[in-house]
Amino acid sequence: MRLINTKTYEVKEFIESSDESFGVDLPFYAILSHTWGADEVTFEDVERGNFKKKKGFQKLEGFCKTARSNGFAWAWMDTCCIDKRSSTELSEAINSMFAWYKRSLVCYAYLDDFDGFGDYGRCRWFTRGWTLQELISPRMVVFFNRDWRDFGEKSELAERISQVTWIDEALLRSQSDLSDFSVAEKMRWASRRKTTRVEDRSYSLLGLFNVNMPLLYGEGHAAFYRLQEEIIKSTSDLSMFVWWKPWGVSTLDSDTNWGLFASSPAFFELADGVVPKRMLKGETTEILASRPFNITNTGLQIQL
Repeated sequence: MRLINTKTYEVKEFIESSDESFGVDLPFYAILSHTWGADEVTFEDVERGNFKKKKGFQKLEGFCKTARSNGFAWAWMDTCCIDKRSSTELSEAINSMFAWYKRSLVCYAYLDDFDGFGDYGRCRWFTRGWTLQELISPRMVVFFNRDWRDFGEKSELAERISQVTWIDEALLRSQSDLSDFSVAEKMRWASRRKTTRVEDRSYSLLGLFNVNMPLLYGEGHAAFYRLQEEIIKSTSDLSMFVWWKPWGVSTLDSDTNWGLFASSPAFFELADGVVPKRMLKGETTEILASRPFNITNTGLQIQL
């Protein structure tokens, strides 16, 4: 894992400990969640030393200055801490990203299209695929406007964030665990989010479902089928089959495989309240029982 020095802008690689906590060589760090803009500072730019002339340096400078003022000597920003020229490194980073955000002491959510007035819930940050895990994974998320003025923490803003994202307020306030929510519910959170590349709609969900898989850019919607195949290896939650055809999508669409699996997270938009178990008056009532099942070359095998 590479981190950037908040004072010198030196990028240094650190070794992560085997117990997924802070190792001898992994310092405490702040992490940034943002939406990409024009002319961002890349790892290659930092290597060459000409990054301060780039438009994106203003964001990097503001992030490092804020982190340093809060006592952090090291920080992580995806634009400049990953060498995207290496497909191996990029794959490892994407598969590790959920854990990296979770291990951070604080995540700064930077909303560059919010001036501090009006409804921050309309910002682009809430529509992007990658920012979903960046909102859920860290325990502490502090929101900043475009002038790097903070306007609240995730727990304090939970009510409005829940309205915008459909994520349960209890999870945003760390009063419940991610494992308390069904596959369908998690997919619904991602159903209206967009990514620049279609494959990233799936790759950005790996940590949310605690799965890993290799990246194959160019596979298109097949990435989402692979994601669902990985999910069923570790869960018997039947809610993953509770999806609906979105409005405007024809069943005759040659690009859509109408089988057991959905073609994208958008198919889960109507999966509101689909939960494996629900507590009613102190008793557990099964809404969608989790039963073992098998996917074979002839279809789904399950006993109901």
